[in-house]
Amino acid sequence: MSVENKGSQNAPVEGELTYYTLEITTGLTRLGPTVIERCVQMGLVRPTRPVTEAARYSSVDIARLRKVRRLIQELGLNWAGVEIVVRLTDEMEILRAELERLRR
Repeated sequence: MSVENKGSQNAPVEGELTYYTLEITTGLTRLGPTVIERCVQMGLVRPTRPVTEAARYSSVDIARLRKVRRLIQELGLNWAGVEIVVRLTDEMEILRAELERLRR
């Protein structure tokens, strides 16, 4: 189930995804629309994009965009470095989950 959040102060219910407009996403991530679009083009985030509506970004997308901001602004990585780090951390999370599953 998804909930569309247009800036309300209500916290999302656990287990539900909240979707944000580009305008709200830029505020939550402190990234400009151009940087966010670059992340979409690189496949780092995949917003929902119904044919009749503008893109909506999930809370998962927000977290990934914040990671991108930290990598660029705090660590000084270029786009190639950002892509490598994001993809490697994704792979590490998958491997950790698989290892945890095998340990059970």
